[in-house]
Amino acid sequence: MIYRFGNCVFDSERKELLHAGELVNAEPKVLEVLQYLLEHRDRVVPRDELFEQCWPEAHVSDTALTSCLKRLRQAIGQKRSSPSLIQTVHRRGYRFVADVSEHSEMEHAVQVADGPTAVPPLSAASAHADQTAAPEPERAAERGEAEGLARMRERRQLTVLSCTLDDTDTLLARLDPEDFHEVIQTLRAACLSVIERYEGYVAQPLDAGVLVYFGYPQAREDDVQRAIHCGLDLVDTCRQALDVSAVGQPDRAVRVGIDTGLMIVTPRPGPSFHLAAVGLPATIAGRLGALTLPNTVAISAATEQLVEGYFDCKALGAHLLAGQTEPVMVYEVRGPSQLQTRLEVGAVRGLTPFVGREVERTLLGERWEQAQDGMGQVVVLSGDAGMGKSRLLQALKEDVAESQRNLLACRCSPYHQNTVLYPIVDLMERSLRARSDDTSAGKLERLEHLLRSLQLPVDDMLPLLAPLLSLTVPPERYAPLNLTPQRQRQQTLEGLLSGLLAQTTMEPLLFMMEDLHWADPSTLEYLDMLIAQAPTAAIMVVLTYRPTFEPPWGQRAQVTPVVLNRLTRAQVEQMVNHLTGGKALSTDVMRQIIDKTDGVPLFGEELTKAMLNSEQGDDSRSPSRLLSVPATLHDALMARLDQLGPSKDLAQWGAVIGREFSYTLLAGVTSLEEAALQEGLRQLTTAEIVFQRGLPPQARYVFKHALIQDTAYASILKRQRQAMHERIAQVLESWAAETVETQPEVLAYHYTEAERHEQAIPYWQRAGDRAMAQSAHHEAMSHFNTGLSLLATRPETEARNRLELSLQMALGPALMAIHGYGAEAVERTYARAQTLCGQLGNDAPDRFPVLRGLAFFNIVKGALAQAQEVSEQLLELAREQDDTALEMEAYPTLAMVLIYRGEFRRALDYAERGLALFDPQEHREHVARWGQAPGLVCLAMSAWALWSLGYPDQAVAQSRHAIALAQQLAHPYSLALTYGHAARLHQLRRDVQATQEQAQVCIDLCTEHEFTYWLTQVDIIRQWALMSQTQDVEGLSTMRQALDAYGETGAVLNQTHWLALLMEACWEVEQVEEGSQVLHEALAVVEQTGERYYEAELHRLVGEFWLRQERPDVKRAEDALQHGLQIAREQEAKSFELRVAMSLARLWQQQGKRGAARDLLAPVYHWFTEGLDAADLQQAKALLDEFRT
Repeated sequence: MIYRFGNCVFDSERKELLHAGELVNAEPKVLEVLQYLLEHRDRVVPRDELFEQCWPEAHVSDTALTSCLKRLRQAIGQKRSSPSLIQTVHRRGYRFVADVSEHSEMEHAVQVADGPTAVPPLSAASAHADQTAAPEPERAAERGEAEGLARMRERRQLTVLSCTLDDTDTLLARLDPEDFHEVIQTLRAACLSVIERYEGYVAQPLDAGVLVYFGYPQAREDDVQRAIHCGLDLVDTCRQALDVSAVGQPDRAVRVGIDTGLMIVTPRPGPSFHLAAVGLPATIAGRLGALTLPNTVAISAATEQLVEGYFDCKALGAHLLAGQTEPVMVYEVRGPSQLQTRLEVGAVRGLTPFVGREVERTLLGERWEQAQDGMGQVVVLSGDAGMGKSRLLQALKEDVAESQRNLLACRCSPYHQNTVLYPIVDLMERSLRARSDDTSAGKLERLEHLLRSLQLPVDDMLPLLAPLLSLTVPPERYAPLNLTPQRQRQQTLEGLLSGLLAQTTMEPLLFMMEDLHWADPSTLEYLDMLIAQAPTAAIMVVLTYRPTFEPPWGQRAQVTPVVLNRLTRAQVEQMVNHLTGGKALSTDVMRQIIDKTDGVPLFGEELTKAMLNSEQGDDSRSPSRLLSVPATLHDALMARLDQLGPSKDLAQWGAVIGREFSYTLLAGVTSLEEAALQEGLRQLTTAEIVFQRGLPPQARYVFKHALIQDTAYASILKRQRQAMHERIAQVLESWAAETVETQPEVLAYHYTEAERHEQAIPYWQRAGDRAMAQSAHHEAMSHFNTGLSLLATRPETEARNRLELSLQMALGPALMAIHGYGAEAVERTYARAQTLCGQLGNDAPDRFPVLRGLAFFNIVKGALAQAQEVSEQLLELAREQDDTALEMEAYPTLAMVLIYRGEFRRALDYAERGLALFDPQEHREHVARWGQAPGLVCLAMSAWALWSLGYPDQAVAQSRHAIALAQQLAHPYSLALTYGHAARLHQLRRDVQATQEQAQVCIDLCTEHEFTYWLTQVDIIRQWALMSQTQDVEGLSTMRQALDAYGETGAVLNQTHWLALLMEACWEVEQVEEGSQVLHEALAVVEQTGERYYEAELHRLVGEFWLRQERPDVKRAEDALQHGLQIAREQEAKSFELRVAMSLARLWQQQGKRGAARDLLAPVYHWFTEGLDAADLQQAKALLDEFRT
């Protein structure tokens, strides 16, 4: 192969390099690297790949490669002052970036021999260029043309056919040049006749070979099959044309190779249409032919997969082609098979049964009738993309159109999966007929009018709904909400639901929402509320999603699931006849459409329209009616886009913006004249690529199918897409301030796709902060993680590390809420944050939250000694900075550590100090930022410590205070932990009913918000309560499962307590031995972690265990009880001391030591001044009464 670039010509066969017409004396290894870079110039070649391919048998240093590349750049004349030919891509590798043209050796020879009409020798061309430099206006025109060509470049799936004359070197040596020229002309004529018949595109001039593209400039439904048929005919036609009977003449044959894959194509319009394309398929196709016998067709595995069943192929095994790192499976095509249609090929593989739509349409009609009678209905439609979900909804609209005007429809967006309530907000804006040039006052007035028309309380509802529309509520007209973010979010959801249901009081409502697989969590929560109330209203709710989506609301009586399957042949034919408007189609065309659609409604619809559009076009290159029917979805959609002409550019811009786009944004990013823009959009709507809603400039457009958008988007070059995303972000940033404030994730997305990470990262952080303020932890986690993933690509600097530290700290609370404090993700986050703090210096402003996160992690992992050390550092750091807010976080953290270590008195002291600093109204933003309310943690620790120290009534009072405060704050995570601690307190008090009630409330909260840590451990407490009431053996298995689930969160904390509860459950069902194993496991945890708050109770249970044996070991039992009594007294844990004293007193009573028993128990019992109605105190009193009788 001959490569021309700059002033150079490189012959890869002879390994010769010419620079400015002079032969360059270069080392073989330098030329080998040059050839590899030329062959892979469509991508960046990593350094490691160059080592493997050019030095496969030797170990070479980085310095040697750098030196080799330096000599290569010198050889091809690259200088610092001149444009780069070989570009170094930082940290990635090298890329050959100069324009390159490829020529076969024979083409090069013919061009040189043909004189004036051929490409001149490079030296002459260079000299001529130097003497006749183009004027500046011409250079400007050339630059404009280059920019235009860059916009016209596309990523396309092409099937490439290479047909070359075999053994040209022998022919050149044995034939007279004139005879050789005649052979070439004969080959050219033969090839052209066949290629023209199959409507291929000749990519290179015909000399000793030809390269043909199928799939561009016009995609066709059977491009792969055409290429193979063309290859088979080329073999036959060229063999006949080149058959020479002269004695002594060498045999003449051709080799054909075919590959399918991604190519970058650049059309060059002009008097003679020219196409340049870059990609591996052209290289692979040229090398495949050499792997088979002459006059045969070889195809790659990629091509064979697309025509499997249509041709008889013989596998030739895997071959490592030159320049490839992985072997390529190669097949020889023997000829067409007996299977000619998609249906026949599909039947061999196994067809999916077809299902019609009349049944589903009738079902929807029945559900609508029930809804009109006041029996609300919910129908969920699921099906793969293109199965007709949207079409079925359109049919429903048509069915109810005459009698029903109360219809609302909206859809979710793939670009707004983490935008809170996106489809609902969009529906509101459309209901208000909002325009981009509306004033806030105008929008507010329309919102007021809408609320009044629905007879809703304007004063209550408007302050809730206005923020969703980015409207400022006039303080002189409406009172401030003064709600926590979570409470405001809840009331907003309730308000939106009230507004929707209010419309059903006037007349029945049909409400539709599509594409739930892209719904944000808040929208799903809203739908869950709507589904729950739908049966009591005159409403029909219809929801659609793809099978990958799992509805969170589960099975409910009012929900009717409908699964859409493929259509039958008769139904496809009926659909095609409808699309053609009754126009008769030939039997052959109808058969092709039915076969090729394979029962997918989108396929049938789009293929038929492509065929109809091809008949209407007047382009001389447009395909015939037969050829206009695409065979695959990709080709079908690409064919429709190709037929749009200039308006295809608008479809691509719309695809980059999103599934839905506005007229104003499209106008802003394209800078087209208004007339041209409206005409282009008219063509898109006429071709039904998009649907139009409203009139320009307020019009909005929606791609009819998501796959059309995907195809248009995928056809754009990566760099061009990046530039388009950046343009969109810049326009949004410049004139849509409300998007910056209310939808920062939109800007973040576009800057990310533009690879403008520096601009994207702050928007991801802003989006995450906004989601956290709304208690949308999953959305926040997604935003923060995206920002961090982008940040990982940037070089480490102090500014970059500070930004990462900020993101890691913002991510931590979200991870804790979702996964639990002991999760691996939490550990990674805070470990990385600690490393960053060390790099930035210990005075980094985020050091406190890093230490706090590490303290929480160590607490939950049971590393209590380390946790106490870190917690004390927290308090010291807060005091050094004289920061009350930090002290308010440090006190409950330290109190928590101390209570787990059994230091109840000190824990109570720190909890009370922290509680004194907390103001629920003043610290709402603090709670949202740190993830939980420190005051509620203080109250929980205070209640726990008070009970342990012997003040049960005060403990209950503190717990009730905490619950009331948590309900007032309405912060979901703080509320969950408050109920969780309340359930623990009542379990300690042995109040089974209260334990079960508080646990259930906590579990409901945790299930709703996916708070895994609290969900799993409170489930253990609930299972204990249930076992206490039922003594059911099956409950024991459930309790074990709950313990396993808790352990899966990474938590070790509380295991002494939870294992003790499991042991008690074992004893309840008389599984004493298993209970003993659990008890020993709990004692081991005490030694491992230093968790001692339940230690006295564990030793009491050890004593009880020895007494439960068939032959009680009284000595061991008494020793264990005495040890437990000593621990309780050392901890001042009066409640635990009372329990141990009761067990020991019972033992002494059985031994006849009634006096000693009474003397042991009475002082402990009489110490208590409150809680005398508690279970433990009641039992102690009863035991003392027995001693008196």
